[in-house]
Amino acid sequence: VVPISVAFYWRRDICDPLPTLPFEVFLDIFFLIEIVCTFLTGVKTPGLHGDDYVDTLRGVAYNYVSTWQLPFDLVTSIPVAVLEFSMQAACTQFSTPDGAAVAGLKFVRMLKPLRMLKMLRLVKTVKILQAMDWFESLVRPPPMLFKMLRVFLGIWFMVHITACFYWLVKNLSETEEEIEIFLERYGYSDHEAEQTVQKYILSAYFINSIFTTIGFGDVSAENEYEMLFTIMGMYIGTLVFGTLLSEVQSIVSDIRDDSRAVGRVVQSVQ
Repeated sequence: VVPISVAFYWRRDICDPLPTLPFEVFLDIFFLIEIVCTFLTGVKTPGLHGDDYVDTLRGVAYNYVSTWQLPFDLVTSIPVAVLEFSMQAACTQFSTPDGAAVAGLKFVRMLKPLRMLKMLRLVKTVKILQAMDWFESLVRPPPMLFKMLRVFLGIWFMVHITACFYWLVKNLSETEEEIEIFLERYGYSDHEAEQTVQKYILSAYFINSIFTTIGFGDVSAENEYEMLFTIMGMYIGTLVFGTLLSEVQSIVSDIRDDSRAVGRVVQSVQ
């Protein structure tokens, strides 16, 4: 949600609230509450005779402040959405908001790329991986199937982030007229009410063609900034595609090993 709101709603009218704004406000409040809860949660610290459990408020606070975790959490928890939501009142209460309110709202919108830092926060907490482990223990699917699902989810995540960054680069490097011409080339119009889905599909299609090293050429970089981003995308795609091949090879090898093990058991029984 956060990368989509940054990339595909960059040119949205200042006084027009983002459709994802309520959810982002919830994320901002959740991350701020998490910082407070961290000060109230005991931690294990290395000691002379193994790990020591610290549960005093002073000890927990010292451990939190003396490491890189607090600065990282503060930077990735800047409540941009909360500020934007509060300043939207200047546009909703008055038909013609004053210049200071509009200028402040524009400044908050300029901070939108900071929302991308929340993705680093999610990677740090690794709550998604913990949720997947819990789901695997609950459903108990075939190990190879679940391993393949993890691989494809990871690849989809990389495609999603890279596709959003690609459209953000396009928004920053091209004028509205150039983007409109680009969309009309594929049968879309930027003047229509909502084209976010079509823009996302077009971006994801382009990034997938890079990651899979296919490169049909029907969608390509339009300027030097997009070319530089495409070059970086090629390097990222090489890593993603190589990871996919190695994981598939590992899964196939595990299947063969399991098949051989089953065959040996059957022969021993016979």
